[in-house]
Amino acid sequence: MSDFTEVPHQKYWIQRYNLFTSWREGIRLDYESWYSVTPNAIAVLQARRCILQNLQTQEIPLLVVDAFSGSGSNSAEFASAGAHVISCEINISRVKMVKFNTDKYFLGNKVDFVCADFLALCPVLKPDLIFLSPPWGGPNYYTENESFKLENMYVGKLNGFEILEKALEITPNVIYFLPKNTDLGLIQNRIRIPWEVMT
Repeated sequence: MSDFTEVPHQKYWIQRYNLFTSWREGIRLDYESWYSVTPNAIAVLQARRCILQNLQTQEIPLLVVDAFSGSGSNSAEFASAGAHVISCEINISRVKMVKFNTDKYFLGNKVDFVCADFLALCPVLKPDLIFLSPPWGGPNYYTENESFKLENMYVGKLNGFEILEKALEITPNVIYFLPKNTDLGLIQNRIRIPWEVMT
């Protein structure tokens, strides 16, 4: 992962300023990050909406765990919106990439970078919110006329629904960033706390 110049497809390069508005400042993306990074506009919307809702019941700074921080776009926007962020990655090279990218936002000490499994870390930290954006399975995750199923997406030994269950054991405040074609039936049938789809 030392080569940050390899781009999976030209369409991602064309969209680079939509992925990071701070692209001119110097952003590093590894091969996987090109197709898995949250576009800037979506990351901003998620962070601001979440922080504003939580300000009604809690004091800032909220403690947010970005469980699969990837290239750092969500960590940066949560911190920019006023949260304190624990940015988690299990790969040390990616942790360094996230730090390099979020430094472009001049966030000071609002983001801490941890090379660890968030499930091991969260019970100790007791975060106010967990942001989940696990790998969806590569650029071919979307198949026309087929729904994306959480139970078929695995990170290590846990499938996508089990990841959600584990996060909800730590806090009821979880944002789960998923494809538009996700089959929500499993969540609807098994999650017993209020939830909504953010669009």
